[in-house]
Amino acid sequence: MSGSDAEDSGYGAGEDIAWSALSSLLAGLILWLGIGWVLDSVFHTGRVFTSIGVFVGFGLGFYIVYVRYGRGPKTPPNDRSRN
Repeated sequence: MSGSDAEDSGYGAGEDIAWSALSSLLAGLILWLGIGWVLDSVFHTGRVFTSIGVFVGFGLGFYIVYVRYGRGPKTPPNDRSRN
C-alpha cells in the first residue's frame, strides 16, 4: 500500500485531532473519577472525592487539550535590536 492510513481511509488530519482531543478529555475524566472513587472507598466519605475527581479530571483534560491543540502557531518575539 502506498500512502498513510489516513489517506487510504478518507479521514483527514482534523478528525485525527478531534479523536485525540476527545480521548484526552475522557482519559482525564476516567482517571480522576477512579482516583476519587478509591479515596471515597478508603476514607468512607460517600461520594465527596468522586465528585471532586470528576471536576478535576474534566478540568485537567480540558487544559491538556488546550495546551496541545488550542494555542495558535508559535510566533517569534519581535526583534527590537534592529530598530
